[in-house]
Amino acid sequence: MKTHHPERGTALIVSLVVVFTAALLAYSALTISTAQQKDLQRGAARIQARALAESGVHRALGWLRNVMQRSSSEPFVALDTIMPPDSPEEEGFLVSKDEPLIRNERRFGTFTVSMRARGAGDEREYVVTSTGYVPNSQRAVARTTVQAVVRANFGPTETLDHAYFLNNWGWFNGGTIFADGNVRSNGQFDCGGRNPTITGTPRYENAVGSDLQGYIDDNHDGLADGNDGGIFSGWEVTEAEHVKGNGGKTSNQHAFSDPLSMPDLHQLKAYEKRALESASSIKLRKSDGTELTVCDEVLGDEVGELQNLVLIGTPEEPIVIQGLVVVRGDLIIKGTVTGQGSIFAGGNVYIPDNLRYLNPPSSPRPENNTEAATEAWLSENQGADFLGLFSDENLVMGDFTNSDWDYNVGLWLDNPLNESIEDAGIDGIPYTRPGRDGITGTEDDDVLEGDGKWTVEYYSELDEELGLIPDGFGIGDPIPGSGEDLDGDGEFDGRIQTEDFQLSSPLTSDHWSGNLPPGVTYGELATMGLLAVDGVLGTNHAAGLASWGRGDLVFYGGLVSRNESILYATRSLQFHYDRRLLGGGMAELMPHGIRKLEITAWKVEEGRDGTRIHLD
Repeated sequence: MKTHHPERGTALIVSLVVVFTAALLAYSALTISTAQQKDLQRGAARIQARALAESGVHRALGWLRNVMQRSSSEPFVALDTIMPPDSPEEEGFLVSKDEPLIRNERRFGTFTVSMRARGAGDEREYVVTSTGYVPNSQRAVARTTVQAVVRANFGPTETLDHAYFLNNWGWFNGGTIFADGNVRSNGQFDCGGRNPTITGTPRYENAVGSDLQGYIDDNHDGLADGNDGGIFSGWEVTEAEHVKGNGGKTSNQHAFSDPLSMPDLHQLKAYEKRALESASSIKLRKSDGTELTVCDEVLGDEVGELQNLVLIGTPEEPIVIQGLVVVRGDLIIKGTVTGQGSIFAGGNVYIPDNLRYLNPPSSPRPENNTEAATEAWLSENQGADFLGLFSDENLVMGDFTNSDWDYNVGLWLDNPLNESIEDAGIDGIPYTRPGRDGITGTEDDDVLEGDGKWTVEYYSELDEELGLIPDGFGIGDPIPGSGEDLDGDGEFDGRIQTEDFQLSSPLTSDHWSGNLPPGVTYGELATMGLLAVDGVLGTNHAAGLASWGRGDLVFYGGLVSRNESILYATRSLQFHYDRRLLGGGMAELMPHGIRKLEITAWKVEEGRDGTRIHLD
């Protein structure tokens, strides 16, 4: 007979309960884990959908910028045809539909993007609606809609915010260089370890007469105290440790700034249209006070009219300019000028000797860089003489026929650090092939640079359908200004050389209008001692000058160029910025371009139902 132990049965029951409880807990944990996993998957899908929607917005920005570049002289003409402003929402333009986003052969999902326009004049707003789908619109497990408002401006180019702007590598390799204003390059800016002075100038979003609006706090110190501006570079700012002035402060050295687009100086028809609308002219004032008209709005547009122009002024008999004038050929200008105007030339612009205002501003600059002092200076000097000179080819200063000039300028043009051949890659800047990390074989490489191919875009049947092909071009032609077409002429250009500075026609009265002295040579008009140029200067090619004059070599206005070969043996080289250009000032006389596209509003709506969202 066995003895009964009741505690053993209790232990068995407890064990069964423990096992059951453990199983229940394991099942619950598994259920919770699966639910959490699904939540995580849904969350990841939502994040992915939002990223796809944001990619669609950037796709629209790229498309918008591309269309504007295709018609850069009048970008809204083509866009208004595609998207009439203030049309109903349902009539918006479909940029892409269910477009896949693929990277490294992995497909992340799709996005659909539409766009509509509103506004008029030189500013438009584009409302972009982009929806991202995972995995696509037909089988979406997640969708996100992003709506953004993009402001696009077309007006005076932002390159004119600077006393010196170079669409290449910038150079201030001299201790006697003085910049009263900002300096900028789309490539690296190199001060060579020297000690130039760069004072900087605060920039403004807009100007209405002498009223400056929208102070730009470049150094992010929260102050509008006039201590902004300085050195701006699309790449690095190098060897600037000895720079004097505000530009010598680290807070005023802005490396890797967004590049600025050069103004399109090749499309002269747009400037001719502006000239004809302004009833502009160039005259020569005689000592007796009478004025002789040299040309009207456009020189070279009438049958038999000469296309080249010589203008020589003196204090007693100055050049008188009023409004915007187009010269289809070369321009030679020297001496004294008065009035307010600009000249756009289809050829080279030559400044063989000093060019000075008859009635300049009362002082080169305000008392200081504060907004109050600058506005007071503007009020006093808005009506003073003002000149702009813009060349579709080159800007040639001094005596280019002198062998010393030719050797020194040519030596710098041939320097590898001043590369100008149109094989500069997608960013248009030479010596950036390894990218910002400096390592080849990584994602930021500019692989198109130096590959021996001229990489541009070509007009397509879609461009024709959208009305984006201008007169004189057809399907299959290069799109001017696209890819590596740096000067916007639609043709491949090799290295800039001094041979490009030669006059297009013999210097005789049967080839040149104006007041050319009979029998004179260019060398007799020019000097190796040029010391003063008043005016805003611009070229899509090279600015060349060699000056061995005694005294200070002074530019008053601003210099905008792709390449620069300025050599001096003068006491100093000075760039003084004309504050009348601030905030897009003197707009009617300046080259216009596409200003930055700015996102001014942003809304997001998530969900699988694709709920509509609206921006007022």
